[in-house]
Amino acid sequence: MSSPHATLGQTVADALRETVLSGGFALGERIVELAIAQKYQVSQAAVRDALHLLEREGWVVWEARRGVRVRGFTPDSAHEVFALMAEIEGLALGWALRDHTRVAVLEAVRPSLLHARRAHDLAEWDARRTALMHLHHHIARLAARPQTNSLLSGLSNQAHLLAAHHDRHGNPDPYRAAQIEGYEHWYGVLKFGTPDEAQAALRARIHADGTPIVRWLAAH
Repeated sequence: MSSPHATLGQTVADALRETVLSGGFALGERIVELAIAQKYQVSQAAVRDALHLLEREGWVVWEARRGVRVRGFTPDSAHEVFALMAEIEGLALGWALRDHTRVAVLEAVRPSLLHARRAHDLAEWDARRTALMHLHHHIARLAARPQTNSLLSGLSNQAHLLAAHHDRHGNPDPYRAAQIEGYEHWYGVLKFGTPDEAQAALRARIHADGTPIVRWLAAH
């Protein structure tokens, strides 16, 4: 829900973000300003503000003479998202472990991991994806590097978008248990391993998150 002080553009952006993630728009589908304005009974200026916000967050793209579309992906561009995210977030985790105690890092990510596990056990897939996204955001926050945080925010949103559509249109069941167990394994490495081992395990986990999605895109 938007806060009482949210602008109209932010409120529309929140609604559109939920629609995109729930499958109301397909990847690459055009978003028509006038249709959105009529649906939410707001001005096209408010819709434009919302779309600019979603563009900055990585959910949509503006294309010359084609308007605004939900971000679309080729297998190569999806692979790039996860490859960049793995490298940058691995670096962020290294900074977080350098600037904070290991216990502080563990305590920061543990609630999201527990939430993801509970959601997984209840087959609440939207909640599970959101919890894992929050885990990644906590790592970026702990790194306390503004440019890194900005880059990871956009990459994490794109990974979240890809995962949401893969869950709805792909075949995610063979990977779900392996994914949650993979994050729990990474948490164990973070707890008992060296910083280098924790970084390597995180990079490997993010690459593994992307593998079924890239395969799904390549098959369609």
